[in-house]
Amino acid sequence: MSDPVLMHSDLLERAGFVHGFFTRLGGVSQGALASLNLSFTQGDEARNVERNRELVRTSLDAQTLLLVGQVHGTRVIVIADQQQTRSISEQPPEADALVCSVPGVAIGVLTADCVPILLADPCSGAVAAIHAGWRGTFDDAPGAAVRSLCDEFGAKPGQILAALGPSIGPASYAVSPDLARQFIGRFGSNVVDHGTAPRLDLWRANVLNLCRAGLDPQRIKVLAEDSFAQPERFFSHRRDPNTGRQGSFILPRR
Repeated sequence: MSDPVLMHSDLLERAGFVHGFFTRLGGVSQGALASLNLSFTQGDEARNVERNRELVRTSLDAQTLLLVGQVHGTRVIVIADQQQTRSISEQPPEADALVCSVPGVAIGVLTADCVPILLADPCSGAVAAIHAGWRGTFDDAPGAAVRSLCDEFGAKPGQILAALGPSIGPASYAVSPDLARQFIGRFGSNVVDHGTAPRLDLWRANVLNLCRAGLDPQRIKVLAEDSFAQPERFFSHRRDPNTGRQGSFILPRR
């Protein structure tokens, strides 16, 4: 077993935010779930997932990892003190975004094609982690997280930093004509490539979500790593239905 392999956003790193977009590499899970599977719901042994999560926690030097039960919605969970941290850790609620200001707590989301988005407010030090599949993208989960950062911690949208991590890319994401039409109606024609089949650009759509929420385009970074096209590095549910989940995490700045 090697150490977990993770990717960073220069934008977040330069601002002093500890974070990581983890690949599937560097864990203890076996077979189709090899090796850094972080999900208990994919048929993995619980001890493997627990060990993998501990490897992630250690690599981030975090006191706690916090995840929620993702349901492809727009609900945001706000974590502002240790009591909330304990409550969520003991009984994770259903949600698709977390906003946090508690030092030492790494908030995160799990993905295997959906878009993980990490937000950071340089002024307050508060952060957010968002899970945006096509439903969360269409219903604007990123905008909901931005509003929570502003309402709860006084963030100003134009100062927030955003990084979009590994997820299915526009060259790989074939969708139905009906879904393509819906996205064009909401985001414009540039989010769909009409080739042999419509292909949806979730990266572009979520950048639009963030810009509509008030973010400066110069403060948004897309890593442009296609999970579907890189089986050796990333889990992908669309490519391999029996697969694991990689994680993306960020800690509030002290």
